[in-house]
Amino acid sequence: MLDMGNMVHGTIVKLGFDTDSFIGTSLIKMYGEMDLLEDAQHVFDKLNNRTVVSWNVLIDAYAQNDQGQKAVELFWEMHDVGIKPDDGTFVSVLNACLSLNSIMDGKVIHSRIKATQYEHHVVVTTALVNMYGRFGDLDEAYSVFMNMKHRNTVSWNTFLSAYTQNGMAMEPLQSFYQMLQEGIMVNKLTYLSILTACEMLSALEECRRFHAMILCSEHKMDCSLQTAIINVYGKCGELEEASVYFDSVQQRSLVLWNVMISAYVQHCHDKKALELFDIMQMEKVGLDESMVVSLLKACSNLSTYDKGMSIHASAIKMGFDNQIDVGTALVTMYGKWGMLEEANLLFSGLDGRNVITWNALIAVYAQYGHIQEAMHFMQKMNGHVQPDKFTFISILNNIGTSSTIEEGKYVHALIVSEGLEQCTNVGTALISMYGECGDIEAARLVFDKMYEQSVVAWNCMLSTYAQLGLGKIAFNLYLDMLNEGLKPNAVTFLCILSACSHSGLLEEGLSCFASMKDDYKIEPKAEHFGCIVDLYGRLGELKEAERFIHRMQIEHHTLVWRTLLGACKRHNNVEIGIRAAEHALILDPKSPTPYILLSDLLTENQMWDEIAALKERMIQRGLGDFLDGLKAWGIT
Repeated sequence: MLDMGNMVHGTIVKLGFDTDSFIGTSLIKMYGEMDLLEDAQHVFDKLNNRTVVSWNVLIDAYAQNDQGQKAVELFWEMHDVGIKPDDGTFVSVLNACLSLNSIMDGKVIHSRIKATQYEHHVVVTTALVNMYGRFGDLDEAYSVFMNMKHRNTVSWNTFLSAYTQNGMAMEPLQSFYQMLQEGIMVNKLTYLSILTACEMLSALEECRRFHAMILCSEHKMDCSLQTAIINVYGKCGELEEASVYFDSVQQRSLVLWNVMISAYVQHCHDKKALELFDIMQMEKVGLDESMVVSLLKACSNLSTYDKGMSIHASAIKMGFDNQIDVGTALVTMYGKWGMLEEANLLFSGLDGRNVITWNALIAVYAQYGHIQEAMHFMQKMNGHVQPDKFTFISILNNIGTSSTIEEGKYVHALIVSEGLEQCTNVGTALISMYGECGDIEAARLVFDKMYEQSVVAWNCMLSTYAQLGLGKIAFNLYLDMLNEGLKPNAVTFLCILSACSHSGLLEEGLSCFASMKDDYKIEPKAEHFGCIVDLYGRLGELKEAERFIHRMQIEHHTLVWRTLLGACKRHNNVEIGIRAAEHALILDPKSPTPYILLSDLLTENQMWDEIAALKERMIQRGLGDFLDGLKAWGIT
């Protein structure tokens, strides 16, 4: 292409047309598209008559090749020699401001536009909306857009995109209907912006509505729209709906396969993701880096060694294993499998390791209790990249005994030195760590020092008190939380009910349980009901616990019956214990826990015939091997 261009240029020079404005402008455009800016500038400098078009083409060439400063300089040079800019000039120089990453230059150009006839020109004002949107100045983008005398599909799309690019989703959804009311024709880009907004909001019903609108319109359902729709369904957790639509697509691109498999992995349907990958292989669809990362995550979660190693081999074959995202996923996978040496070896072979890669290695060592090694890597990391909140959280989450509290205090000191103590997630991890180590005073000190005590932080502090049996203090803290104007969530109630249960605070526990439904409209789950059953059980109120289960109509929850059975064992109540065990075994016949609890209860009361019948029932349910294991340990 370059040789051909040079040959044409040489011929033009020989013929003496190289100074012709029209021909010279074409040459400038050619060299600009080939990134040969010196050649473009040389042609421009030789022109006898530099028209506004030739100036525009040169400015645009610099702007498109990330030389915004030169493009802006040319704009002012053009102004100095008396050439009046047109709409093309302003569009190019605004793009140059983006290339230069200078909103100040953009605002100066904007003020220049206001002094010309192009202040309300749709192409120029659309470029202004785009520029302000890309710089994140949505107020100015909105102001320019609202002052436009004429708006077309392109300007509307630019406006919608400005909001979605900046994480604002409600405005595009509302504006879409205004766009329809104004009779503006929507196109594929409109729908892509709207579907992006739906994804950000997890707006399932809106997505369904737009999906139907696209199907009823004349727009071709191409790969980008199909991908966006499946993406929203996946983000909303509607995997069956996403799968049905995915199956209906006749020609599925790699991107589409990627989105569907990623949705499965994101929602922990790892087995489904690998099954879909097998189908993909049968259809001879290739792999890319993003796909490999998703598949490695699925394999690490399922501990499917053969499949994981097979995908690793494919990544090596395709040259993806040295890519940082793939390499990080490999470190995580082998680390989760407990193959720490392999994870370390893979980590050492990666070039350009970033904070995410370091965090992956630190996390797997910490998860397997190798706190010293994890801290060693963290110290080593500090000479290469700056640790972030996830670095510290991964270590703190795995420090949980009084023997490792010194390591916890050391990490705490590093967190303070890095200025991360006020980060909510880090503060919460510190509270949890000190709680696990039994240092309730240190945990409370961290909590009290937090500038912003989120609901998550309050929940963590409540949970810490609950674990240490300090129910009364936990209940008072819960009241403080309400007085601060914070709204408790389902986790809050689980923490406070657990605290009341462990401390035998019946009145307080029942009050919180009633408030959960009546005041905060939160539907209790099995765990919440289980806390109340446990609370009654700890106090020996076994009949009341059984009545509570029937009164709440929660007989279908295995957890509440197992909890009641455990209480019956503690209080040696055979009658209610047998009933609780029967319910638990009907709901989950293959779970060994009810058998063990009931066996212990019957043994304590020397009910040998019932024990023999229970053991026979275990054998019939396929739990014979488990029974043999208990015998070997002398448990039954």
